[in-house]
Amino acid sequence: MRAPICLISRTAKELLAFIRNMMEWLGGTISKEDLGESNKNQRRRRADEDEEVMGALALRFKFIEIFSTPDQLINKFSSREPKLILAVPASLSHGSSRSLFSEFAGVEGNVVVLTERTQQGTLNRYLMDRWEAAQEETEKWQDGKIGEPVSIDRPIDIELRSKIPLQGEELEQFRENQKLEREQAAARKAVAARQQQIRDEESMTNEVYTPKVGEMVRIGENIENFTVALSDALMSSIKMSQYEDNEIAFVKGKLTNPTSTGIYVLDPVKATIKQTEDVEMANGEDYTTVSTKNTIAQSLPRAFMIGDLKLTYLKVTLNRQGISAEFAGEGILVCRSTLDGEEDTVAVRKTRKGEVRVEGDASNLFYTVREEIYKLHALVETE
Repeated sequence: MRAPICLISRTAKELLAFIRNMMEWLGGTISKEDLGESNKNQRRRRADEDEEVMGALALRFKFIEIFSTPDQLINKFSSREPKLILAVPASLSHGSSRSLFSEFAGVEGNVVVLTERTQQGTLNRYLMDRWEAAQEETEKWQDGKIGEPVSIDRPIDIELRSKIPLQGEELEQFRENQKLEREQAAARKAVAARQQQIRDEESMTNEVYTPKVGEMVRIGENIENFTVALSDALMSSIKMSQYEDNEIAFVKGKLTNPTSTGIYVLDPVKATIKQTEDVEMANGEDYTTVSTKNTIAQSLPRAFMIGDLKLTYLKVTLNRQGISAEFAGEGILVCRSTLDGEEDTVAVRKTRKGEVRVEGDASNLFYTVREEIYKLHALVETE
């Protein structure tokens, strides 16, 4: 009979996610071969590609079940079923390890394995002292020996602390106090908002600093916050770009007089129109008529990209298109493809500052990789 391995930790899943992100930055140093994968698992790998994108392939523990609380474990496995439980803290002073000890220690046949000796006054130290007192002189803890198991031959008083939901009059009183606190907080917030609005009206025109083109400024000094509303005309002219669950746009406008609520309105900036009239130029007896049309000052469209490129996700996307992509160090993804017997190579680098660089000769591979990177970002037009 196979006994399950159970890990009880409130932060285990978050820790695994953090390590997976670190592995991606290190360039996926744990390969599929190191994980013992074979051809028979190819179909399974295909189904798990989404997990591979998040770095889960290298940290998928098939034989470990993770539980956030001891209650989740007990609901699935009773205290009498054989199992191996990993719980923290090692001191048994609080948390899941203490509550599990009180639940499982009273069942005959269960064994508690202490992996370290903690400070005085803890349940771990009490059990460790009991174990060491029953060992031979050559089997003590400091000798690095496992020794013999020791049975608990008398009751142990353990204090357990837990949260109990409020009921009856205590619950009603708590709700009433919460209601009063919310009302007081709302009143204070309304007063603060009104004071801030008055300050904004007084300083909107005097404290907004507009640097000149090419002038260097320090960001973060003398910060002032102002509340503005976007007009309907501006909202209809905004070009939204989708990025994950968000919509992003560049806004350029001109502040107009505040509304009845005291909030300034941001209107779109109208295009500059240069208009000239027909001009007659005299040249001796000949007259030449020059006619010019209305011209609108325009500038070339500019844009910037928003997003956080995941090299692991890019790798999977390129592999689906038949392009070989492998990690070659920290933050470097090397892409290769063969066309007409010639191999093209493109390197994608992600620096610590978040910059993405695509290096390689101008080729179909280069433009394909660049296009996929574009698709993983939000392209926001500024003009």
